[in-house]
Order: sequence, then structure tokens, then C-alpha cells
Amino acid sequence: YCKNGAESLEKSVADAGPRIEQLEAAIKEAEAKKDGLDTEIANHQADQVAAKKDMADATAIREQEKAQFDSAIAEEEAELGPINEALAAFGQGGNSTDGGESFLQSSAAQSLKKVVQAQNNMNDGDRSELLSFLSGDSEMAPGEGEIVGILVNMKETVTTNMADLRKAEEENIEAYEGTMET
Repeated sequence: YCKNGAESLEKSVADAGPRIEQLEAAIKEAEAKKDGLDTEIANHQADQVAAKKDMADATAIREQEKAQFDSAIAEEEAELGPINEALAAFGQGGNSTDGGESFLQSSAAQSLKKVVQAQNNMNDGDRSELLSFLSGDSEMAPGEGEIVGILVNMKETVTTNMADLRKAEEENIEAYEGTMET
């Protein structure tokens, strides 16, 4: 047994020599692969943190845009109310046909006066004529047809502004949703 056992043992050791080298190479390769995967994981985690930050930033911007939209639409709607009441007083879209006399004594006339004074994009001549009418200055006020024309133009401007605001809001929503999907 000793002679055969020693020979068998020596043969096993000799055969194992190249196998040990193969296993050591495989271990080094696996360790290198693990290091690469660890680096990839770290990069993905950093990307995830950056993506979460970007999403939080996009959400904050979207909330700010929404608040600005809500404020702007409310302002435009507040302007539209007195304009519509004035047009109704002149029989434009309403039933009243007393020439606007009852309107001049209403709180809507005072609201419209504030709207006219605050309009930045209004022709100064139109502003002056409308303010004269709303102040009850019959000598300086233009005719009813001219007042109605000014009011119709104001209504068109306000409704166009509202449509533009809504379109911009829809675009902002789409952009936000696109950002959140990626």
C-alpha cells in the first residue's frame, strides 16, 4: 500500500498543480467581476439619488407653475365677470336694455372701473372713454355703441389670454409627465 499509495499521492499532487493555477485564475477573475459589479451598483445608486432629486425639483417647479396658472386664471376670470355684466346691461348677451343706467349704479361698474384702470394692454383712448362713461360723465362719455365695442374688445382679449394660459398649462403638464416617465 505504501508504494502504490505514495505513487498515487504523487500523481494526484502533480495533476492538481495545473488545476490549482486554473482555480486561482478563476478566483481572481471572479473577484475582478465582483469589483466591477460593485462599481456598477454604486453608479446606479448615485443615478437613482440624482433621479429622485430631479423628480423632486420637477415636482416643485410644476407646483409653482400650477400656482401661477391658478392665480392668472382667477385674475382673468375676475376681469371677465364685470365685462360680461356690462355687456348684459347693454343688451349684449343679456336681457337688460336700459342703456346701462342700472349698471352704472352697480358694484359691477366699480369692479369694471378697477379692471379698466389695471389693464396694461389697453389703448389709452379707450381707457379714457370707458372711465368717463363709468364715472357718469355724460359730457365726456362716448356713445353706447362705442362703449359696447370697447367692452367686446376687452372680452376678446381676456378670453384669448385665458385660452393662452390654458394651452401653456397643458404644455407644462405634458412636459412634467414626460420628465416623470423618464
